[in-house]
Amino acid sequence: MASPWLASLCLLLPTVQGAPAPAPRPQQAPIELAARFKNAHVLFSELDDLVLSRYAESKLGRETRLFMLKMRALDSIASELGVQAEGVEIQRMRENIEQEVVSNGAATNLEDYLSKQGVSMDEFMESLRLAVLQSKLAKRGLGIPESQTITGEQQEMWLNDQITTRGLEEFPAPWEDGLVLRNGNVQLERDEFISFLRKRMDPEDLRNCMYEILRVKRMKARMPDIDPATLEEAIDNEIENRRIDVQTDEKYKGVSYEQLLSSQGIIFSRWRDDPNVVQAALARLWVRRSYDEEAMREVYEIERNHFDAEFGEALEASALFLRAIKTPNELIRRDYPKAEDELTQLALGIQSKADFEAAVELHSEDNVSRKRKGYLGWVTRTGSSGPSPAREAIFASLDSGAYKPTDPENSVSRLVGPVRTSSGVLLLWIGQRRPKPSWSTMIVYVHKTLRQRFIEEAVDPEQVITYLD
Repeated sequence: MASPWLASLCLLLPTVQGAPAPAPRPQQAPIELAARFKNAHVLFSELDDLVLSRYAESKLGRETRLFMLKMRALDSIASELGVQAEGVEIQRMRENIEQEVVSNGAATNLEDYLSKQGVSMDEFMESLRLAVLQSKLAKRGLGIPESQTITGEQQEMWLNDQITTRGLEEFPAPWEDGLVLRNGNVQLERDEFISFLRKRMDPEDLRNCMYEILRVKRMKARMPDIDPATLEEAIDNEIENRRIDVQTDEKYKGVSYEQLLSSQGIIFSRWRDDPNVVQAALARLWVRRSYDEEAMREVYEIERNHFDAEFGEALEASALFLRAIKTPNELIRRDYPKAEDELTQLALGIQSKADFEAAVELHSEDNVSRKRKGYLGWVTRTGSSGPSPAREAIFASLDSGAYKPTDPENSVSRLVGPVRTSSGVLLLWIGQRRPKPSWSTMIVYVHKTLRQRFIEEAVDPEQVITYLD
């Protein structure tokens, strides 16, 4: 698809090729509803309002606006000059594209290819019409004979120049007066832009939007006595907490909370109404009114294993992995003793963390951890992080005193192994120790867990019926 117009179409439409098919749903949502779950539903107006807040200023949103502007500008210019895309020209382009699709093995025919790309035939044929128009108009504008070819770059240069010449006015989001942009006698209204944008979004992003809207409604239904002022205060507190988290997080390097959201395409003036914020505020209110400190301590005691596994004493660990098997075969030619010998020899040359990371990059046969220089993360005594033999070896080193948390950062006492697992042998490097938190710290984790559970319990995504099903 050499035409810039066709390339833009495929860029803007969600690609579904290779995506897992959605689970079967009991029935489709009524046409007037975007989604429903039990006694709660989402109107299209509510969904589009969220799409506006989150995605209108995103990269996809900006591309969509430009796409729609070009579509209308081409028709306007063609009308002024009396230029039309003839049916035979459109059909010739269609046949050329289908031949290319079939010859390169992308699909057996054009209909199959478009289906895989999530593009309807009507949309595709309209893009062909516009592609023909753009080619003819650009040739005329640039003085290129009809019989000669024109590149996509030349077509885009001509169209961009036309838009600039006609005067492009872009109005600030969220476009309260309804006008998004104007270019000569062409203009784009907010509602039509958002409706078009929704059709080009990733279906999973749309589903998540609908789930969040439903969660807020279901959560509010469980708290009918919450007055608006209390909720507004909770939302203010939620936003302030997030702002502080951004300010104190070194990875943001002084970027403000507002700047961070803006970089993600989120319109900050509408953020307090976003269900992501509202559900978090509602969850804090729910836990605050449902659990005092004694009740949260009781939750902790009942689920001590869970909380200790997630938030209790932990050691940072990195690993170098070699595949091994009891009886070597064509796929795995190394047995356990050979792997252990190899790692023992490697260990002799490791005198620091840098040495360990270098050895990981050269020798580790686990692709995922090798990309992180072997880093596994925090390993707890009872958690599921890392293979169980590795966890046992790490804490055995701590408990025996072979490794001490006060050891120098590059001490070889941090090196543990070789350690056999079900699929091979590990050499481990122990990092920092995170002590078991006090109750004043653990209660924060309990509170956070209870909030998350309240949010998740509000809606079962598998039972939500949407217009996408």
